[in-house]
Amino acid sequence: NDWLVEAYTLIGREDLALMARAPREVSGHAAASRRRARDLLDATEVRPGTVDPLSSSEWLNRMFDKDRRAQEVARLLSSSRPVTLRVPRRPEQTDLDFEHSKQTRLAEAALRQSALCVGRGAFTLGAVFPLPTELLPIPAFVLSGRFPPQAGVQSLDPSHHKQELNVWAEFNNGVAAALQVATSTEVSRGWIAHHRSASSNPASADGQVSSNAHAGFLLGLGLRGCLKVLPVADCYKYLRLQHETTSAAVILGLAASNLSSMDAALTRTCCVHIPSMLPATFSDVEVSSPVQC
Repeated sequence: NDWLVEAYTLIGREDLALMARAPREVSGHAAASRRRARDLLDATEVRPGTVDPLSSSEWLNRMFDKDRRAQEVARLLSSSRPVTLRVPRRPEQTDLDFEHSKQTRLAEAALRQSALCVGRGAFTLGAVFPLPTELLPIPAFVLSGRFPPQAGVQSLDPSHHKQELNVWAEFNNGVAAALQVATSTEVSRGWIAHHRSASSNPASADGQVSSNAHAGFLLGLGLRGCLKVLPVADCYKYLRLQHETTSAAVILGLAASNLSSMDAALTRTCCVHIPSMLPATFSDVEVSSPVQC
């Protein structure tokens, strides 16, 4: 092959450019590449105490330091800011019809906002080493929007978007927040209990939303294997609340954390919520359908 090294570099084929170099130059280039890769790994490691990986410029930009793709992904996955929408107004539209059009557009954007936490959970998986003395924040779930050239923020009308649709969106938002925890992090019972006490005193008046987010947080910790430190007494305290999302999160999270452990007590707890594993003579247990596995 008689292509120049610069030609391979121009089309982005660094591998062929490396093969086309002289042996000594290849050796020096490979050593420099290894040093750069090692420096990048050292720089991209999130230090203990970093609780918001989306705002960490080092974590986002070191691996893609030649463009803004990482910042763009973080911006697209953010659900804590009002969305910006544009709704053109037709000349024959009345004020009432125009407001209805904006609410319809805002309701469509709310469905998209509800799905962002799935991508955020994958994007920030295992990126945080939280300190034992600090809470892991759950990003806000904002369904309001702006309609330029108006600068004000317009809230979503409940008649266009039922509040019941936000239950699992808040739940998944909590799961995404917990998935940020690295598997090497030592999670204690007190740290989990601290998050529970914080969720029982939400900043807003809607305690149900906060409970759903905390339930998702428990499931996320279970998927990361961090619920092994939770004693049985605490698990029963969660189940006694008879909160659907919390009960489902505790059962699934404990099962995921104790995978292959053959824990007899946990097996009995799960069997109560699995109708197919109950004997035929067993009396019916009042367990809601979403909690039944």
